[in-house]
Amino acid sequence: SRRQRQMCIRDSNYSAFGVEIEGGAGGVDNLTDAQIEANIRLVRYLARKYPTIQYLIGHMEYQDFEGHPLWLELDDSYRTEKSDPGDRFMTAVREAVADLGLEGPP
Repeated sequence: SRRQRQMCIRDSNYSAFGVEIEGGAGGVDNLTDAQIEANIRLVRYLARKYPTIQYLIGHMEYQDFEGHPLWLELDDSYRTEKSDPGDRFMTAVREAVADLGLEGPP
């Protein structure tokens, strides 16, 4: 079922992996500990497979990159406000993978 799927890799946005997580819509903090753990494992896997990864950001933080050399979006109408996956989720994942030295948004 859809609820049993914790995540899937959705697409690449120029130089990023996009990970879709079931839940968290509209700023509701309903993501589970199992989803956090799955994301921690995924981040560790991706960091091993792609050692040039530098940043770990949540969907709600992507606009912080506007003006950064990695920001390549040219369509001003594509910018949308995002609230997912939320501060609790990102804090938990970042703390668990802090040893990887990944940066947050600029």
